[in-house]
Amino acid sequence: MHYKHLKCIGISNTTFNSFKKIKTYQLHLLNLKNINNRQNFSSLRPVRNLYTKSIKFLFHSAAHRFNKHLIKEIKQNQNSLEIKWSSSDHKAISIFNYIWLRDNCQCSQCLHPDNRQKLFLTSQVALDVKPIAVNVSEEQEELEITWPSSSTSEVKSSNSSDNSFHKSKYPFTFLRFYTSKNTAGQLRFSDQKHITWDRDSIKSSKNLWVSYNDYMNSDKRIFDSLEQLWNYGLIFLKNVPIEKDSITKVDPIRKVVERIGTLKATFYGELFDVKSVPGAKNIAYTSLDLGLHMDLLQVLYEIIAINFNI
Repeated sequence: MHYKHLKCIGISNTTFNSFKKIKTYQLHLLNLKNINNRQNFSSLRPVRNLYTKSIKFLFHSAAHRFNKHLIKEIKQNQNSLEIKWSSSDHKAISIFNYIWLRDNCQCSQCLHPDNRQKLFLTSQVALDVKPIAVNVSEEQEELEITWPSSSTSEVKSSNSSDNSFHKSKYPFTFLRFYTSKNTAGQLRFSDQKHITWDRDSIKSSKNLWVSYNDYMNSDKRIFDSLEQLWNYGLIFLKNVPIEKDSITKVDPIRKVVERIGTLKATFYGELFDVKSVPGAKNIAYTSLDLGLHMDLLQVLYEIIAINFNI
């Protein structure tokens, strides 16, 4: 299956200033906060860059103490794992939500072994997921968590010999990275909340489908389109031409993008074809079902929109 698409990164300030209701344009962020025994979700879309905040522990539980040179103490709370670091250059205590930890498993069943990209959706992680066991390896400098095989849905979630549990290993460097001040400063959340939706609510959203001609020629419809994209993260354009303009020789997808901003090339170029190939170095070039997602979130934290002409 071939389909042409591009990445549009960096929507212009001029465009957004003309639409005052939309201040920022950040897509696909998952805010996993463990506050007062609640998980607050701004989205359930698959992402990799998550912010885990270092705060005081919220629940009392038996502590597992380890005589390690990096981890001083670990507590298993109701919804999170609390780590007390022995190093003085980090905050004393870091809390990692269980959902975040399971979602960020680094094994070959959770990340593609060739391109290291994710193989399941964040929404497939069980909301009540809890570890069976937590261990620390001093030699490997990593945290090992054993999860029940039911920790995720609709994917093969067991990587054990008897298929009864799933093991995840997290290098100390990985965990410390997501509690550093520099990382926290880069991963900020918008003050405008997204709308969580299911099939029925997205189908009933009034601007889910917009015609190409209206999008290109009506300022009212372009505003409606941007508002729909901000609120729901999804919009469909109907009757987009397949061929380039016979006079200007401009690709219609380029016109769609440049209607709202400037086109920024990635290492793939500006416009390119995506197709399934053997030995793919990118999961996009496999035949796997990727579902709704955003690209390059592990590379950039910017305004991003992706357009497909199928």
